Amino acid sequence: MRRCNSMKIIFRIIKKLLLSALLILAVFFVGLRIAGFKPYNIETQSMEPTYPANTLIYVKGISFDDLIKGDVITYVNQSNSTVTHRILSIDSDKRSVRTKGDANEFEDIMDVNEENIVGKVYFGIPLIGKLSGAVTRTAETLLRERSKTNEQNTKV
Repeated sequence: MRRCNSMKIIFRIIKKLLLSALLILAVFFVGLRIAGFKPYNIETQSMEPTYPANTLIYVKGISFDDLIKGDVITYVNQSNSTVTHRILSIDSDKRSVRTKGDANEFEDIMDVNEENIVGKVYFGIPLIGKLSGAVTRTAETLLRERSKTNEQNTKV
């Protein structure tokens, strides 16, 4: 009987610790969003070893004039995809930068114009990107299903 009560107490403590940790993480991630940081997932190996695939990076807008050689930026390419690469050079007259992935042999073919720069990468959390993407896709799926159900209920 005594052992059973001890186990219940231990499980309650573990449960409270886990819930507290989740709450702290939620506050941290929401706080980042409020502070203007936007999360992106590194999907390829082009930025290894700095940011391996499935690293969740946090990007914040920055003035073109504050960018420096060596900064890692996220930008929208000509295919309308987001890319995260390091700045090799800056052309202040053309308001563009030349970039390259750390693991890539060659620099990127096209310069990145100021208007295509999303922002500067401030930090990354390895391996969380894949989990973040899965959670986002699951949430989107659930919201779509709920929306469909609400539409069907409205039609009846």
